[in-house]
Amino acid sequence: MFATVTSFVLPLRFLASRFVTGEAACAGAPERHDYRVLAGGLGRLLSRCTPRGIERQFPASGQALALLRRQLRWGGDAAVPPHLLIELAHEIALHADTATRAAARRCLQRATAA
Repeated sequence: MFATVTSFVLPLRFLASRFVTGEAACAGAPERHDYRVLAGGLGRLLSRCTPRGIERQFPASGQALALLRRQLRWGGDAAVPPHLLIELAHEIALHADTATRAAARRCLQRATAA
């Protein structure tokens, strides 16, 4: 009548072994990984704000997140214009976590080098 815990563990392990996620999925494309980290950090940061707060305090971050979500959802190349990355870096400097700030810095370096 009741399923045991082991009956659920084995299928989950099988499924986990079938899908590659995180850094392993982006091993060949570090810039894509940086954009994913940036999108995740921005999503986390902006989820704490109201839409009006995003418009006032984080307008470039909101625009960049919408752009990144669209690009990453369809599996294409992710790219944010350098001017937007500069504004975004200033907006999140005091509010975002270290990984998000580092990813923004790397994305900005790549965008200005190209």
